[in-house]
Amino acid sequence: MEMDGRPVLVAEPEKALLDFWYLSRGRWSMQRMGEMRFQNFEAVKVTRLRQQAPAPPAGSGSSLDRHR
Repeated sequence: MEMDGRPVLVAEPEKALLDFWYLSRGRWSMQRMGEMRFQNFEAVKVTRLRQQAPAPPAGSGSSLDRHR
């Protein structure tokens, strides 16, 4: 992809979402996810998200595990 004639890299939706979650403070709950009003969320593939996500600390109650 190019922007202003220069090549740019664009993250896949799953990588962009994981980066956003990582860089944002606070706990991510389903309520908070709903409040974000993400658009085109259907483009996110949960299997790819699980593959790219680092393993959560033991006992953290990963939300990815709860939504299988």
